Amino acid sequence: MTYFQSFGIAVVGLLIVYSLANLIRNRGRSRVTYLWLSIWIFSIVALVHPSLAVTAARAMGVGRGADLIFYVNVLGTLTGFFLIYLRQRKIDRQITVLVREIALITGPANKNINQLSSESSRLDDGDYL
Repeated sequence: MTYFQSFGIAVVGLLIVYSLANLIRNRGRSRVTYLWLSIWIFSIVALVHPSLAVTAARAMGVGRGADLIFYVNVLGTLTGFFLIYLRQRKIDRQITVLVREIALITGPANKNINQLSSESSRLDDGDYL
């Protein structure tokens, strides 16, 4: 076993322990945790038996196992970014609905108009948050 394999197995082992701890503590969705656990297990298998990655790559028409792993990682990363984008859009829509409801409930009649205009001019100076 090479140094890289030993180091990789140790790192993936820590990630497995962290994922299991999150699963036990109910800190995340169990489906997502099981997905991560399966990814970590496949990683350990690829580290211990690199020839399996080569065999899988050739079966899929890819020359090397490293190339197959790279392609799968790229597709997984793009999928993850897309899902994060969709979730962010959903959160933005929810925030917009909440802000509109709060604006309708409070209304400008409950605030001094001069106070509203001073708050908006302060935001226009570039101090957004």
